[in-house]
Amino acid sequence: MKHKQEGRRTAAFGLTCILGLSSIVGLSGCSSNSTSSNNASDTPRSAVPYTATFAVPTDCTQTTILATVLTTVPGAKFIDTPWQPSAGTELADVLNNAGIACTYGVQSAEIGATVSWVNEAGTLFSNRVSDWLKQGYKKVVLENHSDVDAYLLYKPQSETQEFHVWELHFLINTMWITINASYLDNLNDASTLIDSAIASVNV
Repeated sequence: MKHKQEGRRTAAFGLTCILGLSSIVGLSGCSSNSTSSNNASDTPRSAVPYTATFAVPTDCTQTTILATVLTTVPGAKFIDTPWQPSAGTELADVLNNAGIACTYGVQSAEIGATVSWVNEAGTLFSNRVSDWLKQGYKKVVLENHSDVDAYLLYKPQSETQEFHVWELHFLINTMWITINASYLDNLNDASTLIDSAIASVNV
């Protein structure tokens, strides 16, 4: 596991393919076709309303994400990242609408995860779906959250793919949550991270 993780390079710590920042460095490889597990219909649908009240975290150190990442990435820490999103990117949508993005991991090894949250984001999310599908994202079903809209892009590192890409966007109630992780290879292994991302906004 250690060698597998150390051998990967991800945009999470280079501020490239993560959260739609590929336009900053002009990486075309961030939008090629991919395959994923748990494929579902490509027809967009609205997330079912939840009784829980969701609120964007006010501080990256107050979420449950770090504790979850630590179970897989020993030594992970919160990495304070000076985000500078390009206009029109997903990250710009997040930060320009009172959202937050947080990175956790081992920066020297380029291993970890970045999670972002933005509330009241139904229109922002739905406006992205057609482009995601064109870029190779697949509509997926999340464990324990089958009524949530979710789209996954997975591209393992290879001779033709410089960076390991695992990026999930999902809409729960009106909260758009994005997870980018350099150490995930499938959706099943992401269940605890997904639950943690939801728990971090459930107030």
